[in-house]
Amino acid sequence: MFDFCISVFSLESEDLRYIYAYLAETTLWSALAGNVSDFFSKTTKGESTEGQSFQRRIEKAVLRYKAISDEEVRFRLLAELAVILRVPFTNLTSRKDCVDLCKRIISETVTLYRKHNSSFTGATEQDLVTSVIHNIILRVAEDVDPTDGDIEEMATRTEEFLQTLPANQQEEIRCRLGVDDLSKSMLKRLITQGSIGTVFAVAIDAAGFAAYKGAVVALASAAKLIGMTLPFGIYMKLTSLIAVLSNPITLIGLIGGGGLLVYKSQSKDVRERFLPVLVCLVMLNQYSSCDLSVIDQRMDAMIEFWQQRFSTYTQLDGFTESLSNRLRQEQMILRRSTDKRNKALQTVAMQHSSLKSLTDAIAASLAANDEIVVQLTSMGPARSEARRYHSLKGSVIGLSAVKPWQGSLTFSSLVSGIKHGFADVRLKIEMNLALHRTAEVVLESLPGPVPSGLSGYSEEARKIRAIIADARQRQSHAEREIDASERICSDLMKERRRLEADMDQMRRDMPVLEEVYSRLRQVGV
Repeated sequence: MFDFCISVFSLESEDLRYIYAYLAETTLWSALAGNVSDFFSKTTKGESTEGQSFQRRIEKAVLRYKAISDEEVRFRLLAELAVILRVPFTNLTSRKDCVDLCKRIISETVTLYRKHNSSFTGATEQDLVTSVIHNIILRVAEDVDPTDGDIEEMATRTEEFLQTLPANQQEEIRCRLGVDDLSKSMLKRLITQGSIGTVFAVAIDAAGFAAYKGAVVALASAAKLIGMTLPFGIYMKLTSLIAVLSNPITLIGLIGGGGLLVYKSQSKDVRERFLPVLVCLVMLNQYSSCDLSVIDQRMDAMIEFWQQRFSTYTQLDGFTESLSNRLRQEQMILRRSTDKRNKALQTVAMQHSSLKSLTDAIAASLAANDEIVVQLTSMGPARSEARRYHSLKGSVIGLSAVKPWQGSLTFSSLVSGIKHGFADVRLKIEMNLALHRTAEVVLESLPGPVPSGLSGYSEEARKIRAIIADARQRQSHAEREIDASERICSDLMKERRRLEADMDQMRRDMPVLEEVYSRLRQVGV
């Protein structure tokens, strides 16, 4: 009886990587891309390279996977199967968990195979393997159109295979085929009649699947007859399970004959049709010798690998959540510091407005009291400004005394009047500017020596400046807090992005990580 779990843990390093490579790389796009390359080679070079581009893709993938451990490849294989089959992945903590996972995978594989093969009514692993292998053999045989020389070679290979079987099994095969003997001449007749697929199907039924690898050796001639070559040391490794898998014949069996060019369905459908074939070929590996203690060790190694990765992922998520909490707290501090700075700036702006109002009040006092202006011309820091203002004010008064419109109105008097008007406006503007500049200097000098008429502004100016100084200090302190918080937030975000990138990479490598982790978090584990 077949056991998928034992089989998958019996796979040796190279076989394991080829199996996983085929599962990971078999998509509609990879097949079509390979077909384009093969067609180009055939058209430009006159060479038949059917399936070789796709096979090279597989070989490159296998080389990549040699950089990772057996337990990781084995885990990825089971995880990928679970994802395709929509089997919930569990937190693997024991060998029983591994066995249960494999049982669910094989159960869903049988269901999937039945979906694409309406004539299939089986329910067990044995039924699945029997149906899949028969279909592969029969489809290969359908494409065989041998010449006389090919028939001779194929009959020889087939006879050699049948002779390796016990006498009772040979007799059963002969009876089921309805022939008198299994001689080369009889086999040549069956090949000519197109019954070679039936010969192998009956042989496997009679001899059991332990005879499958021997049948593959004989079928190698069939591969040659339909214009295909088997990769990586064909005849040295034909008894290897992977030699069968890496052969485009397998894909013929998968998609129903005609080679890779019949890929017309979506990639999902291609993978679904290929998956039962791959699972069956894994189970054929059961006949290779593998000590059960070795299988246990491999299970334990894969469980340890999973637990290490799962623990790392859990820690990363915990670190990320902790960083997010710290980031939120620091962002609150940043917002508070920003608010303090903005309030300080608002206070400064309001007090500057008050200083401007105070400047306007001083200017009004100067404009209303010439005596104060005269006093300013000889005392305090505003002496030069006060003298300029006083001079401009005298000019404005003097200009106002001139009457350009006296006497008769002539062109000359009209021009003179216009000039007088422009001069009056210009002087008044200059006077007002000088007035406000004088008031500003007076305010800046407070509480310094000023005429008694302006001393009342000293206390008010002092209070406003004290408020501004305090606000500036608060602004400076808040800005230092902002700079510190922004650096902390930037560092936290960089670290969080790094952790999230690590988690994303782990999810790409092991898509089931998030599924298992989320499920356990929902139940509070």
